[in-house]
Amino acid sequence: MSQSFRTARIDDVSLAYTVAGQGEPLLLIMGFGGTMDFWGFPFVSTLMKKFKVIAFDNRGVGESSIGTEPPSIDRFASDAAGLLDHLGIESAHVLGWSMGGYVAQELTLARPELVRDLVLYGTCCDHRNVMELRPGASGNLMNTSVSDVERTEIALNMLFPRPWLDSHPGFEKAFLSRPMTVYSRCAEGIAGQVKAIASWKGCCDRVPSISVSTMVVAGEMDGVIPASLSRELAKALPDGSFRSFSDGGHGLVYQYPKELAEMVTEFLP
Repeated sequence: MSQSFRTARIDDVSLAYTVAGQGEPLLLIMGFGGTMDFWGFPFVSTLMKKFKVIAFDNRGVGESSIGTEPPSIDRFASDAAGLLDHLGIESAHVLGWSMGGYVAQELTLARPELVRDLVLYGTCCDHRNVMELRPGASGNLMNTSVSDVERTEIALNMLFPRPWLDSHPGFEKAFLSRPMTVYSRCAEGIAGQVKAIASWKGCCDRVPSISVSTMVVAGEMDGVIPASLSRELAKALPDGSFRSFSDGGHGLVYQYPKELAEMVTEFLP
């Protein structure tokens, strides 16, 4: 998506973003270490049939500048709100993946008028709960001694359940053929995201004040954020529902791009 990206000055950063498709606005908020390209064309192209899809690079990664303000989940949410304001969008559907789900929740809590409804994918309401259940789940991605190729192998095994990979050998080969360079290219920004996640106090106690209709989606075999935490989040939301993929991992957007996009499309009015 970023081949023809635009930029917007939001407070202290220049945010790179793309807009594609027609219809009501749908803001995609990427997770840890990802750029807007990480959503993938199969997923986005399905969403574009119904929505004006807005994707962007969080500050410090991809084509967005790092800024001068200390990184935080609240700051990332402010950036997202600023982008919608910049585009003149009074309210949008919002979808957040993983860390992007943390950002989406804080965006909804801080600027509820901007969010029509919400999709939270592969996420929870307090990362400290993740660390208790999955200590060091993403630590290897920050290991500066590994090459881009080795880091891509680490990501592969984090994002996808081994049984699913074994049944999709072509996928594994294709994934490994495109080494992830964002971690080495944007090391300072990635480090900032690590700090932001570590310093986030969570929002489980505030989730009951989110009144918009929310769908929480998870892979039952998610190796990063346990599906049990996503299920608990859905229960805590006043108007929350839960959907899952039985053999899905954290990388549902790649395992089942069309099915996930259709699930989102069917949920959003």
